[in-house]
Amino acid sequence: MKAFVSHTRLTAIILLFSLRIAPATDAAKMEDFIPNDSVVYLTLRDLDEVWEAIEVSENWEGVLASPKIKTQMDQVNQGANMLKLMLGIDLRGIIEMVGHQISLTVFPGEVGPMIGIIVNTSGAIREVERIVTGFAQMASASEDNSVEQNAGKYRKVEFSIVTLDELELTYGFVGDLLVVGVNPGSFEALIDTYRKQRESISKNDQFRDLYQQFAEAQVFVYTNVDLALPLVTADMDAQKEAEFRALGLDSLQTLVYSLDLLNVGGEHQLYAKIKPDQRQGILGSLLQEAQPLQSIQALSGKEDVFLSIAPSNAEAIWELIETVANTGDDSGGFYDGIAQVEALLNLNIKTDVVGALTGEVALWGTFTEGMAEDVHSLTDLLYEMDAAIIVALRSQAKWRTFLDSIQNLANMPIQQYDYKGTMLHQVSLPPEDPTMTVRYGYVKDLFLVSFSDERFELVVDNASAGRAVSTFKKKFKALPADPVIFLQLKLDKFLMAILASGEESIRLSADATKRLGEIGPLVASVSVKQNEAWLKVGTMSAEEPIETYGKLASAIAPAIIR
Repeated sequence: MKAFVSHTRLTAIILLFSLRIAPATDAAKMEDFIPNDSVVYLTLRDLDEVWEAIEVSENWEGVLASPKIKTQMDQVNQGANMLKLMLGIDLRGIIEMVGHQISLTVFPGEVGPMIGIIVNTSGAIREVERIVTGFAQMASASEDNSVEQNAGKYRKVEFSIVTLDELELTYGFVGDLLVVGVNPGSFEALIDTYRKQRESISKNDQFRDLYQQFAEAQVFVYTNVDLALPLVTADMDAQKEAEFRALGLDSLQTLVYSLDLLNVGGEHQLYAKIKPDQRQGILGSLLQEAQPLQSIQALSGKEDVFLSIAPSNAEAIWELIETVANTGDDSGGFYDGIAQVEALLNLNIKTDVVGALTGEVALWGTFTEGMAEDVHSLTDLLYEMDAAIIVALRSQAKWRTFLDSIQNLANMPIQQYDYKGTMLHQVSLPPEDPTMTVRYGYVKDLFLVSFSDERFELVVDNASAGRAVSTFKKKFKALPADPVIFLQLKLDKFLMAILASGEESIRLSADATKRLGEIGPLVASVSVKQNEAWLKVGTMSAEEPIETYGKLASAIAPAIIR
C-alpha cells in the first residue's frame, strides 16, 4: 500500500491544485486574490484547447510514436488508468475541468516567500466534490498523510487541510475558484486580499495594461523586479552580488514573459518596463533605442543566418565594453592594453576607431552538414560558414585610416580588383598562406568583409541593390520599434549542421528535413521604445505555434531520442 501511495503523491498534489470541494457562494476574479506585492504571478490559460490541439495533430502523433517517448507515455497512461479506476475520471477529464485557467503567485511573508494557487473549475462543482472526496480517502490511507475536511472558516470561507509528508496545503473555494495556500499563512493572505484587507494586483494599473496586452497568450508570467532581486541576491557574497548587479537588472521595473500557442503568428515574448532615467550596467547600455538597420540591405533570402546588432550608437557599445572590463579583477590591465594599441596605431580608439562606426554590426552566413566538426575557433567558424561581416560606418575616412594603420603595422600586401564598378580588396592571413584569404570593400556606408569569394560578391550585390527581402520588411513593420538585435536563422540548415557533428553523428531523414523546411526561418528581435523593451522569438510559419512546435519535435525526436 505504501508503494501505491508514493506513486500517487504527485497526482495528489495536482488534484488538490486543480479541484474544489464545495458549492459556489459569490462571484470572484482570479486576480482579486493576488497580492499587489507579488514577486511572481504565473497564469496558464486554455490548457484544454492546447491538449485538444495536440491530440488531433499528426505531427504530435509522430512525436508520441517515438519508441522511447511511447514507453514513457505508456507509464503515464498506466497511471491515468489507475486514476480512472479509483476516481472515475481520466487525465483528459481533469484537464477539461480545470484547464481554462490556473494561476500561481509568490509573494513575501513574515518568514519567507509564500505560495498560492488559484484554479478556475468552470462550474464543475459536484463532479469536483466527488473526485476530491475519493482522493481524500486515498491520501488518508498513508501514515504520512492526513486530511482534515471542513477544518474551519476564515473570513467566511470554509477551508480544508491536507498534509502530504511535510507539505501542508490549505484550500477552500470562492465562487467558481479553488483557492490553495501551499505553505502556512498563504491561504489566509489570499483571502485577505480578496476581502480587501490587502491590496490586490487587480488594482495595479500597470499590471492590468500588461495583462490585457498579452491576453491571447496561454502562458503569462509577471515579475516585479524590485521585489525579486533581493530574493535572488540574498545568499550571495559581496563580490558575487556586485558582479550580478553589474548586469543592470536594477534598470528594470517589471518583466513579463508570454507564450502564445494557439494563434497564427504567436511567439515567445519577454517584455521589460525600464525605470525612467535609471539605465545601469550592461542592460542599461544595451537597452537604448536603435537606429534603423542599414545592414538589412544585404539580405537576399539565400542566407542561412543573419544576425544584426544595432545599438543607438557605437559609444554605447564602448561603454558596455568598459562596464564589463570594470567588473573584472584586472580592469587596469584592460586600459593598459588599450594604451599600447593606441601607441602602436597612433590613433585614439574611442574617437578615431569607435567614432568611425554607427555601432551596427551584422553577420551573414551559411551552414553545411557536419561543419561544426571542423570548428575550433571563431576564425574557423567564420571560414566554415562562408561568413560575411557587415559594419555600418559613420565616417568612412576614419575607418580607412584605421585599416591603413593596421596594414602598415603588419606590412601586409593588399591586392585590389574591380567588381561591377566597386573596388574590392583582398589579403592573405597570414601573408604566406594564400588559402586563408580575406576580402573586404565598401558599399555606400557599409564595410563588408568575408573569407569567401562567391559569398562575398553575393553580399556586395545585395548591398549595392539596397533592397531588403519583402518578407523581412513585413516582419520589421510588425515590430514595436527598430530592433537593437535582429536574428534570422534557417532551422533546417542549422540543425543539420549541428546534429551531424560530434562523435554521434545524427543525420536527419529526408522527411525530417522537409518538415523543418516547412517551418520557415526562426526570427528573433530585441526592440526598445522609450522606457519599454521587447524580446520576440517566433517563426515565419503560417500555422499555429503548437503545430509548428509539433512539426519541429516530430522532425528531430526520432533522431535524438533513441
